[in-house]
Amino acid sequence: MLGRTRRRRGLASPCVMTTPAASARLWMIAPAHVPRLHARPDLKGTTWHYMGTDVQQRRRTAHALGSTPLVGFGNELNRVAHDIRQPFLEWIAEAGACQPDPTVWWGSTLASKSPLQTDLFLLVCYAELIRSWLSETPGTTRRIVVVENPWLAWLLRCHLAGETRIVFWRVGWWPCVRDAAGWLVRLPLATMRVILWAVKSLVVVRWTFRGSTDPLDGRSPRAVLIYTWIHPRSLVRPGHLTDPWTGRLQEILTTQGERVKRLTPLQIPSTLMEPLRALAPQLIVTARYLTVGDLLRGACRWLWLHDLARWSRFQDWNYAALLYQEWLREWGQVQFAQTRLFYLAMRRIARCYGAKVKCLIYPFENQPWEKLLCLAWREQAPQVTLVGYQHSWVPPLLLSYALGAREGKTVPLPDYIVTNSDVNLRTLRAGGYPEEKLVNGGALRHEYLHTAYNDAPPPADPVTLPLARPRRIVFVTLPLHEAHASRLLTDVLEEFQAPLMIAGLTEPVQFLVKLHPSLPLRRFSHRPLRLPPWIALSDQPTPQALAQADLLLYGGPTSTWWEAALSGVPVLKYASDLLDIDAGHGNGLTVRVCTRETLRASLQELLRERAVRRPAPAHLINEFFGKVNEAVWTTLTGVGSTR
Repeated sequence: MLGRTRRRRGLASPCVMTTPAASARLWMIAPAHVPRLHARPDLKGTTWHYMGTDVQQRRRTAHALGSTPLVGFGNELNRVAHDIRQPFLEWIAEAGACQPDPTVWWGSTLASKSPLQTDLFLLVCYAELIRSWLSETPGTTRRIVVVENPWLAWLLRCHLAGETRIVFWRVGWWPCVRDAAGWLVRLPLATMRVILWAVKSLVVVRWTFRGSTDPLDGRSPRAVLIYTWIHPRSLVRPGHLTDPWTGRLQEILTTQGERVKRLTPLQIPSTLMEPLRALAPQLIVTARYLTVGDLLRGACRWLWLHDLARWSRFQDWNYAALLYQEWLREWGQVQFAQTRLFYLAMRRIARCYGAKVKCLIYPFENQPWEKLLCLAWREQAPQVTLVGYQHSWVPPLLLSYALGAREGKTVPLPDYIVTNSDVNLRTLRAGGYPEEKLVNGGALRHEYLHTAYNDAPPPADPVTLPLARPRRIVFVTLPLHEAHASRLLTDVLEEFQAPLMIAGLTEPVQFLVKLHPSLPLRRFSHRPLRLPPWIALSDQPTPQALAQADLLLYGGPTSTWWEAALSGVPVLKYASDLLDIDAGHGNGLTVRVCTRETLRASLQELLRERAVRRPAPAHLINEFFGKVNEAVWTTLTGVGSTR
C-alpha cells in the first residue's frame, strides 16, 4: 500500500529522483510523461525545451503542454557544438586507435562522426549544453527539458544525481532496457533483410546483364574508372549515362584519348536495372562481383567496440551509455552489413581489373563506403591511383570531413583529393587533411554558374535580370538529413495551408518542394501527402528550378543555397533548434534566417523587396565554385601514359 501511494505521488518509484522540487530550476522528463507533469500546480508559468529529432513526438509534446511557451536554444546549441568540435574529433580518433580491425571500424557510422548518420555528436552537445546551463548564474524561471533519447536522460541522471537545481521526473534505466531489447530483436531481422536483399540483387543483376561483354577486355591503354551513383536522372537520355556530380569529366578525359568506364554502387534501384542494360559495355556493375560466400561473411559480421572502458570518457564525463546505444544501433540496422558487402565486392573487382585500370575517381565525402573502397584497392591493386572528387561543399559541423590528429595518420584516404574551390581546399586543409593530397580542380558540377560571364571579365556592376512574372515562386530544397528535412517540410505544409499572398499580385505564391535524391518521400510519410494547389513536389534539376524561382527557402545542410546566392536568387534559411550543420556565411554573401514563427513574415518581406536578380561577381563565384582546371585532371589521371 505504501509503495502504491509513493508511486502515485511520483516520489519513490525506481524512475524518480527525490531532489527537493522547491529549489529545482530544470525539470528533466521523457516525452511520454509530459501530460502528467504538466498537471502539477507548482510548475505553472514555466517554459519548455525539446531535445530530440522526432517531429511527431515533438508535436505531441507541444499539444500536451498546451499554452506553455516553447523556447528554442539553437544558437546556444551551435555555440556548444563549435566549442567541442575538435575535442570530439580527437576523442573518436582515440577510439579508432583502440580497434584492431580497420575494416570493421572504418565501415561504421561511429567512425564517420557525421551528424547525418549518427546522433552521437548531437547527444553529446545536448549534455554539454545542460552542463553549461548549470554553470550559469541560477535564474528564477523554471524550465521543463523534454529529453527524447532515454540513454541521454539516464546518462544525465547518473552524472547530475546530486545537483539540487534539477528534478528528474520518471527518468531511469528501464526505458534504456526496452530500447536495447528493441535493437537486439532487430539484429536477426536486419541480417535476414541484408541476405534477402543481396540474393535478390545477385539474381536481378546476373539476369539483367546476362551475355554482356566484359567492359575491360584487356585492350590498351589502361582505363580510368569513374564511380557513379545511379539515380533516375542518370538515365534521362537513352543510351547515355548522365553524372551530375562529375559533369563533363568523362568528355575531358576521352577527348585526350583516355578510355573511361563507370563503376556503379552496390545498391541500384531495381527499376533502373533494365535501362542500364544498354550501357553494359560502359559499366562495371558492382553487385555482379558478389558471391554467396560474401553474403555469409558480410551479413554475419557485426561491429565490436574494443577497450570501451579505456576511451569512453569525454570532457570528464563517462559517455558509455551513449556508446552502447551506438553499438546496438549498428547491430540493428542494415547499413554496416551492406558496407561490408561493398568492401568484399570491391576487393574482387580490384583483383580482377587492377592490372587494367590506372586510375579510379570517386565522389569524396569521407563516408564509410569510401574508406573501405580505398582499403580494398590498396590491398588488391596498390598501383592504381585513387582520386576523390569533393563535389559539394564542406559544412563546418559535417564532421566526416574533419580528422582528429591521431586519425589523420590511419584513416584510409585516396592518393589525391580534388576540391571544387579554393574555399573548400582551405577548409579541408584546416580539417587535418595532408597538404600534399589536396588540389583544386574546379566545380564540374556547377559550371553553369560561370556561363553568365561567358569567360569575359566581370562587368563593373553586377548583371541585372528582371523578374517580371504574374506570381512569385519559392523553391524549397530539403536536405539529406531526415530530421532537418522533416522539420522544414512539416512547418511549410502547416504554415501554408492558407495561401501566401503578395501585395499587387492576384495569385498566391507557388511553392516547389524538391526532395533530396537519397531521401524519398516514403521516409517522411507512408501516406500520400495532401498538398494544397499552391504547393507541389518538384523533380527539376536545381539549375532549372533556380532559373524560374524568385526565392530559395532551404534548411541545411545543403550546397543549394550557395548556387542560389551566386546566381542572384534571394535566399532565406530556415533555422530550427537542431544542429546548424552548415552554419557559417560571409565572404560577400548575405543570407536571411527565419524560424517557424517568422517564416510567413520573412517570405512576404523578401518577395516584396526583390524585383531584380543580381548574380554575384565572377571572382566571387570562382572563389566558391572554381572554374574547371582540365590540366589537373589530365595530370592526375596520367593522360597519355600506360602506367
